[in-house]
Amino acid sequence: MNKTRWGRCIYESASGYQVYQNWLYRWLKFNSTAIQTLQYRRNPWKPGLHYLPMLTLTMRYFPGDGTLLGLGGGGIPWLLSKAAPQKNITAIEISAEVIKIAQTYFGTSELKNLTVIEANAADFVQEHPEQCSHILVDLYNAHHFPPECCTEVFFQNCSRLISSRGVLTVNLANISEQKPILELIKNYCRQVLLIPIKRSVNLVLIAGNFANHELFYNQLLQTKEIKKISWVQDWGFVGSY
Repeated sequence: MNKTRWGRCIYESASGYQVYQNWLYRWLKFNSTAIQTLQYRRNPWKPGLHYLPMLTLTMRYFPGDGTLLGLGGGGIPWLLSKAAPQKNITAIEISAEVIKIAQTYFGTSELKNLTVIEANAADFVQEHPEQCSHILVDLYNAHHFPPECCTEVFFQNCSRLISSRGVLTVNLANISEQKPILELIKNYCRQVLLIPIKRSVNLVLIAGNFANHELFYNQLLQTKEIKKISWVQDWGFVGSY
């Protein structure tokens, strides 16, 4: 990636989480070459990774506050601080190290509409008593989706928590896990739209439990960012942007 050329490591945590930067960007890695967060230093609300606009699509256009599972370096809260400043975000992050890195090196402590809770995402969705308008799932570590969140119970709980007009959006980065997780979500959500991310291996899933299927897909098209929705054998509804 050209954006990370000539980067140097400016911090490494006890667990090996690394923060790099060059003249324009700062980024976070979790014990691998994969980039977890890429922040434009001058304008941190600009999306540095290709999947972020689609992962935040419904929260930018549909009403309601959001619950984010997986904070990373705070790329999603920063984007939403500019695109949807009136909305509140509660981020669930299991790692105290990651929370500290996000505050110290990526400026999340500056975001007035962000609340961070140190907790396991699977436990949170199991125990949380209130429904959510938006649940955004961005849980990949260095190599895979957390095993405790790659289960029927986890996605059943996510489906239970979204209101009848709420939305679940999920970033899927590992190619081998994309189809199995898609099938899990289909078991518990009435509508699922798959969006292949350009210039990336990522897929973003947008799922809901709307009473009216047509209303769900039409509202996504009305954002004007989703250009077309097609039916693809073996995958289901696929959106392009």
